[in-house]
Amino acid sequence: MKTVKVKKNWHGKVSVKDYDLHQAISQGGLIIIHDGYKMEVDIEVVKQKLKGNPDSPLQRSKHGTAPYYLYDFTWNPTTNEQQRRLL
Repeated sequence: MKTVKVKKNWHGKVSVKDYDLHQAISQGGLIIIHDGYKMEVDIEVVKQKLKGNPDSPLQRSKHGTAPYYLYDFTWNPTTNEQQRRLL
């Protein structure tokens, strides 16, 4: 699974770059980490996100890499109780 760390949570949403989502599809899913918590996103949800419109206009990279679109996910981290049930 592709792991992405995000720094900002804006009104309960976290944003992930489009190229990270493409990598997540090839790696079998997405794990988003924010503020020490993680949220797993199923590969089918990632595919559905990419079929829709991006949640931001084309962004220019600060480091000179290719421009990208952002896709928002509602932040719903896995709780310790959910983790225990999975074990």
